[in-house]
Amino acid sequence: MFTSQNKKKILLFIRLLFSCFFSKGKVYGEAHKFSFFNSALRKDHIALFDSIYDTCEFDKGYLKWSYKRAVNFRNILFWFFYLSHIKELKCLSIPENSIHYTAGFIQMTFLERLLLYTKLIINKGLKESIKRYDWENVKFLVTLYDAGEPEYFLVEEAKKHGVKTVVCQHGIFLYYFDHSFINTYNIWNIPSEYILAWGKATVDLLKKYSPETKDIICGNPRDEHIGSESDNEVIGIAMGIPDDREHNQQMINIIENYAKLKAKKVWIRLHPLDEKSNYVIDETISSFNRDIDKAALIITHITAMTFIYLAYGKKVMRFTGDELYYNLPEEICFNTKEDFIDKINKIDSVNYNEIAKNHIEFVGSESKQRYNEVFRLLNNSI
Repeated sequence: MFTSQNKKKILLFIRLLFSCFFSKGKVYGEAHKFSFFNSALRKDHIALFDSIYDTCEFDKGYLKWSYKRAVNFRNILFWFFYLSHIKELKCLSIPENSIHYTAGFIQMTFLERLLLYTKLIINKGLKESIKRYDWENVKFLVTLYDAGEPEYFLVEEAKKHGVKTVVCQHGIFLYYFDHSFINTYNIWNIPSEYILAWGKATVDLLKKYSPETKDIICGNPRDEHIGSESDNEVIGIAMGIPDDREHNQQMINIIENYAKLKAKKVWIRLHPLDEKSNYVIDETISSFNRDIDKAALIITHITAMTFIYLAYGKKVMRFTGDELYYNLPEEICFNTKEDFIDKINKIDSVNYNEIAKNHIEFVGSESKQRYNEVFRLLNNSI
């Protein structure tokens, strides 16, 4: 049957095939003792990685990645040369501890096999491009994440040349493994030798999903300039990822209803990739405002800001939908207006300091000092 899902997959296949045949990737940049690489060009990710970069006082520089539109004869040759192997892609292996599946594999349709095959050819082309980079003067490769592309292939190639690989935690990872959620793979079988983690909660996950990785707690070095000033008349909402708009709207509705009862204002901080037009708000109560740091109470959903605000001593409550997320104490979690009112009345008894330390042990200047010490130790290890 020609369903809407199949239409989407056909369109995706066309886009992938075009990318495979008509684009070329390349890693470039002068080789340094500490070479830093990040292809996730989100402003908040760039700011985080730059703050880590600044703590390294040794010979360092950024590696870059570029795509250009050009006929990729190598990929075209690969795509047709290996085409007979598509019959081998009958099922997709997944971790057996994935919460939704226990069989360890998912059967694929022919269209899904064609998509995966094309993606594999693209990845083979990426690996061939990365092989051309000269690693002779690089001793350490530091990445913001290593689960995606081209980072994963860059890390694997660097290791072949004796380069020590370091990945930095860039967000809060799911406590449960769900194969269908790409962010889960940030913590499963990490290819890098070291991970610079935010806190004990991440280290506990690493022991479960990536036991071979050497973990070092460094905290989050970004100076968020979050002061202790609090406006009791304002409730701030740090919105979750745009993919979860339905739950984001539910969170807004609950907080607006509470704000009406208490005559408070609601300031809403959108996720960097989201847009105001995706939400309905009561403009007599709420407004979109990035400056929610002064709010006496911060409401969050799926965002690393939950833990950053906690680390800076803010009172935080988290809206919980039916999605998976990191474990947090029940006394700061809610999913209905009645639940929220019950929890907010007991908020002064919550040990926020203990909760915060478990997820982000160091922040700001203290964290920067930790990163500096780690880079110093790594430098002295060779």
